[in-house]
Amino acid sequence: MKKTRAAGTLIILILFASTVTSGCTPPAETAEGTFERVVNVVALEVVPGPFTSAVRVTGSVEALHDITVACEEGGIVETFFVEKGSRVERGQPIARIDSEMLAAQLDEARAGARLAQELWVRQKRLWEDQAIGTELAYIQARETAVMRAAAVRTLETRLAKKTIRSPVDGTFEKYWYEQGEFAMPGSPFARIVSIDEVKVVGGAAERFAGDIDRGTQVEITIDNCPDANCTADITFVGNTVDPDSRTFAVEVILPNPDRIMKPGMIANMLILTERIEDAIVIPQEAVVRSEDGYQVFVVETEEGREVARVRSVDLGPARDDQVVITHGLTPGEWVITVGQLKLGNGDPVRIVSNSNGLDRGEGEER
Repeated sequence: MKKTRAAGTLIILILFASTVTSGCTPPAETAEGTFERVVNVVALEVVPGPFTSAVRVTGSVEALHDITVACEEGGIVETFFVEKGSRVERGQPIARIDSEMLAAQLDEARAGARLAQELWVRQKRLWEDQAIGTELAYIQARETAVMRAAAVRTLETRLAKKTIRSPVDGTFEKYWYEQGEFAMPGSPFARIVSIDEVKVVGGAAERFAGDIDRGTQVEITIDNCPDANCTADITFVGNTVDPDSRTFAVEVILPNPDRIMKPGMIANMLILTERIEDAIVIPQEAVVRSEDGYQVFVVETEEGREVARVRSVDLGPARDDQVVITHGLTPGEWVITVGQLKLGNGDPVRIVSNSNGLDRGEGEER
């Protein structure tokens, strides 16, 4: 029997010792000499400050110009003037398609145009100066000369299109035909990509349509290209909502002189929608959802001791793990940010840390 008592006493002493060494505080003694539970908590003092609400959007980098040049005239690919991957300027020749037959047709048309012009000049002189011939012959000679000249211009244009040229400054990225292959009219021939400037394109949820407009500031980060991180203004906002994703397009044009941003890269867009001065901001983890809405626990001093009191609050915009409180808190109050899940209204508390809610550890109960 004595051994049993001794063992029980030893267990009690061990439990008490472990409680003390764990950093907890013994139960507080009340005025009546009894003990009550005191919850250790982390609290944050309410201090008004500026707050900027934002919308996170995942986008991608696109070339400002990504053009597929088509063959306007068919024929055998005769030669390439530049290699794939080379820089090209607007109007610079890229390749030439065989034009021997078209050139012969042009020579024939030019000869016909010269003859028609000479006949027109002679018919005009005879009709106007000597009244020889008929008015119908006069008109026919004139219109024939006009048609022959137009045929020459048409063939000259077609012949010029036998040379494929770059429509923009950029890079010769791809070709669809090898030298010696027959290029079909209207088919893709070359791809020219210009990334001296790029577009960052994303889709914002339709509920933010009233918050985002052209000129809205956006912070852009690219995981694989940290040197390109920057702040810019939105240059385009879509006027329609995608029926599948329920988003509307937003675009930002960025300079890319070193061409370090490549089309297809993933970009994170933080669209800054609203700035509030003197906002009351607390960590979202401090807010507790209830049947009546949202509430927080604040620390109040009553009869010389600190207790937790429930306070109903109204929420405003949020960003990351912070949320604006639009109603229910005043500057100088202390909001419990850690330990509130173990509290009831009126429970005694002890603030063990006031490091702006950065201590994530739960307060211990006694």
